[in-house]
Amino acid sequence: MAPKAWLEIAGWSLLALASEVFVSFGFAFNPGWANAWPFGFTIYNVWSTGMSIVFFLLLVTAAVGTGAVTGAVCSHFGVGLRHGRAVFAGWLVCSCVLALMASIWAFREIYASTLEMWPNGYNPR
Repeated sequence: MAPKAWLEIAGWSLLALASEVFVSFGFAFNPGWANAWPFGFTIYNVWSTGMSIVFFLLLVTAAVGTGAVTGAVCSHFGVGLRHGRAVFAGWLVCSCVLALMASIWAFREIYASTLEMWPNGYNPR
């Protein structure tokens, strides 16, 4: 691919990353959205799952941008022109696996911290 195409992917991923940060900012500082879910889901489960999903999306989006910038630099200097897309796909697969492992770790940490912060549940009143 041409460096311009790689930079376009990087630009879109930067825009997506900024959008994800903007949207998730409200979720992170307003835990009330995780209250009163049906089927017995508690704030501990919902908050931890939601924040872990946001963490996963941020990591994967950052990996897409990083891989695209690397692809643009390599393409500009003529390195790996034949295998650029395959390397990018491999990069994304490895990044997704690592992001999933990090998100599972984050879920456990967030779950433990919500139990510590709100031992009797979250009640803003």
